[in-house]
Amino acid sequence: RIFNVAAERLFGYDKKEIIGKRVTVLVPPDMKAAHEAGFHRYRQTKKQRILGLPPFETTALRKDGEIIPIRLAVNRIMTGNSPAFLGVVIDMTEEKLLLSELIQSEKMAALGSMVAGVAHEINTPVGIGVTASSELEDRINAFTSVLDKEGISEEELGTHVALTLRLASLIRNNLERAADLVHNFKLVAVDQSDEMVRTFKIHPCVTSAVKTLNHELNKAHLTVNMECLPD
Repeated sequence: RIFNVAAERLFGYDKKEIIGKRVTVLVPPDMKAAHEAGFHRYRQTKKQRILGLPPFETTALRKDGEIIPIRLAVNRIMTGNSPAFLGVVIDMTEEKLLLSELIQSEKMAALGSMVAGVAHEINTPVGIGVTASSELEDRINAFTSVLDKEGISEEELGTHVALTLRLASLIRNNLERAADLVHNFKLVAVDQSDEMVRTFKIHPCVTSAVKTLNHELNKAHLTVNMECLPD
């Protein structure tokens, strides 16, 4: 049996400690039973599931009790007239860490793009609301000034009231639109980070996602047609 220097570093064992022991000493506790069953089946029937396969991902147990991700390939070889097994193990700890960091970085980049799009979408109704409120303030000041100095006719009063209602409605509608965009963005952002299983309705979920991505859809000249019952 051979346990090379790289294996000593990876598993934390000196070769004198490991040679002569069953390979299950390197197998995590929750996988020992399956490993033993597979080995027993191989001895009885020569049927196996992993020999000669391309490297596959699994886990291994170090001397200090740490369970590490590995890529493993096992092949049957002949040493003289006797069969032997050669296991090649690659430590995937750093690879898994880099992959996790890459996924997190991509998530943050996607969220940043979404934030920029939502901010652009919110700017429109907020800008309309600010403009309308400024106009409303100017007209009320002008109306108050005319009322104090000259008085006002019934027709002028009706015109002022109608215009005031129109501007107030414009302000309300655009503020509601901005609030709706913020609400939908919060829902979508939470959905990207929350893995809790829950029941939800398809229609409002898809509607929120589409509204949140509206800026990106417009830039790409895409129109989303949704066919879904409200309930």
